[in-house]
Amino acid sequence: LSPVCLGSLRRAASINAEYMGILIVISSCGFIIQTMPQYKYPMYVGPTRESVPPIFEYIEIVSMTLFGIEYFTRLVAASCCSYEVLKMSPEYFNVLTCCCKSSWMEPLKKVGNWFFRPMNLVDFLAILPFYLKVMTNRPGIFDLGYLRILRLARVFRVFKVGKFSEGLSLYYAVLKASSSAFKLLLFFSCLTAVVFGSLLYELEHGVYEPADGKWYRPDISGSGMQISPFYSIPQCFWWCFATMSTVGYGDLAPTSTVGKVVTILCMHVGILAFAMPITIIGSNFSRMYDMKLKLMMEKAAEADQGGMFLEKHIQRLDGIMERIGKINMEVKNNVRELEIFTQRLHKERPEIMKALEDTSRTMMDDVSDDKLCQEGKCEKESEQKMKREGQ
Repeated sequence: LSPVCLGSLRRAASINAEYMGILIVISSCGFIIQTMPQYKYPMYVGPTRESVPPIFEYIEIVSMTLFGIEYFTRLVAASCCSYEVLKMSPEYFNVLTCCCKSSWMEPLKKVGNWFFRPMNLVDFLAILPFYLKVMTNRPGIFDLGYLRILRLARVFRVFKVGKFSEGLSLYYAVLKASSSAFKLLLFFSCLTAVVFGSLLYELEHGVYEPADGKWYRPDISGSGMQISPFYSIPQCFWWCFATMSTVGYGDLAPTSTVGKVVTILCMHVGILAFAMPITIIGSNFSRMYDMKLKLMMEKAAEADQGGMFLEKHIQRLDGIMERIGKINMEVKNNVRELEIFTQRLHKERPEIMKALEDTSRTMMDDVSDDKLCQEGKCEKESEQKMKREGQ
């Protein structure tokens, strides 16, 4: 493609990305606002209890239709693009494309690999509930009421913004580069939850009362008994995670002195356990951000250099054109002077002009004779060669 076509395609892609981003924001806002009490039963009375004002239904229909067109257009286009454009390896296979090993199945392989990309799966889950509802809620078709739970998948449309946002793309790259730090964070969190959850259970679960089947522990003042919320180790895990992250909701708290000491230790261990992996994540973010800024600066510098290079060549071309114009003027002046000289010579010294014409005619005749002799010589040589071949 020519640079003009590539520039037009880039502008069209940029405009499409902007419009899709606006559509995602409008669709997500409609999905969120329609859950407000004034737009739901009983404050809003519609044909059914699940009905919402028509404006939200129009937003849903228009946005989902456009999302579906955009998704299926990209799905079909993926089969026609090269692996370089799709940014995937020809050797990559997944569950859907493991059987696509023949050359004629390459388009199916590209579509299957494209479908399982994370952001493309998000797009699919975002439009799936709408089209399932369209296909199953018609008269004469069996009603799948349990598919209403898939309405929750509409929240995935928010993640579609990630394709058009450099900030979210950077965030995703940082999370991907920090996978080892997240594994370390998960390991320390689970280890700490098991240890401190077990300790607090032993200290705070209290005594069992067969009369009502509940566990009782001393209250905060120590003068009475209250139902213990730490009746199992899994129940203690919630307290442990809230304490380690220093959130401290306060819904679960120890009352014994030893339990409070264990809580203090859990806080400090949690700070250390969270601090180390988060430091790695923060350094990865700083490194990725610096790389992105450096890349942007390099692209800007290349664009400036390209502009300076083009400007320099334009200046050189302007200079060459100016010199060509001067030479053209000089040639015209010389031709004009030669014509004037020839006319004066013809008037004032006609004998010289006649001699020049005779000399020129003689030279042309000599050239013509030499050419005829050369052609005759070539013919004789060719005849002799043919005779020799015949013998």
